[in-house]
Amino acid sequence: NLGSPSFKEARTYARSLNLNSVEEWIEHVNKNEFPKNHYKKPSGAQKYKKEWKGWHDFLGYEPRRKKK
Repeated sequence: NLGSPSFKEARTYARSLNLNSVEEWIEHVNKNEFPKNHYKKPSGAQKYKKEWKGWHDFLGYEPRRKKK
């Protein structure tokens, strides 16, 4: 995306939404008010590859524990 925000700026925006899942992110990006210069799929953005740690980090929620 031309003029896309840095990873930290995108993560700050994402965390400000108080979303708790990738599903909620998908709902949000499909709304009209989603910024056009942001990546809808930040997990696959080449620009964020080095900083990407997972959706829990990007959205700011605790990762679910794996069931035993």
